[in-house]
Amino acid sequence: MDYLTKSLIGSGIISLMAIIGYLYTPKSRSAFGYKSPMSLKNDTTWNYANNLSKKLFVGVVILFVVIEIVLYSYLHEDQLAYKYSFFSLTILSLLIIPVVEIMLRLKFCKNGKIRK
Repeated sequence: MDYLTKSLIGSGIISLMAIIGYLYTPKSRSAFGYKSPMSLKNDTTWNYANNLSKKLFVGVVILFVVIEIVLYSYLHEDQLAYKYSFFSLTILSLLIIPVVEIMLRLKFCKNGKIRK
């Protein structure tokens, strides 16, 4: 299987995960969703963190697809385009965590109440 086929399959699966996660985010704390000590303070912090992280993940997937198209268009070696595009997906996905945590701390106090 060539790298372009692997990349298309991977992109499709990741896009499907983003859509499912966006449409079916749990309304209350459960096994599925964004979990951190701050997001688990109460249902308000849980909902805020999960809504923000799902929007960021959809943005990351869109950016990943754009990066992937650009890399496959301009790099002459499919293997490099494959590696770089999925490396960018990994880095961008990991960046969601600090962004959500920073936003939680800006919006909520340590006890989980909304800042005034």
